[in-house]
Amino acid sequence: MNRHCDIEHDGKLLRVPYWHSPEGVWIGYPGGAELFTPKDEQQESGTGGGQPGVFAPMTGKISAVSVAVGDTVSAGDELVILEAMKMEYRLTAPHAGVVRSIDCSTGELCDLGAELIVVAKDDDQDDE
Repeated sequence: MNRHCDIEHDGKLLRVPYWHSPEGVWIGYPGGAELFTPKDEQQESGTGGGQPGVFAPMTGKISAVSVAVGDTVSAGDELVILEAMKMEYRLTAPHAGVVRSIDCSTGELCDLGAELIVVAKDDDQDDE
């Protein structure tokens, strides 16, 4: 079940989606989502910030997938367009790398926190 909370930031009231999962709490924001786990887990596993995945910032419909598996992308390149609440969210590459997997398709519905695309960093590329 998706939930929302209202927060104030820079004098503006924002509605922020969140979702509890077995791994922790997903917090959505325009252009992405972040998984927050207990502090000791983040330090042990290295999660929180360096993730290769691009996650849905909220429940919505995929209106476009702009890349294919194997494409080389730069940080900030558009990967997916997600429609939610009559708005388009352009999800971008978190870092330069190669698209390793795409777990969504045009017209598909996705949930908050769903991993949509994995971008391996240039230095993390596996031998194929």
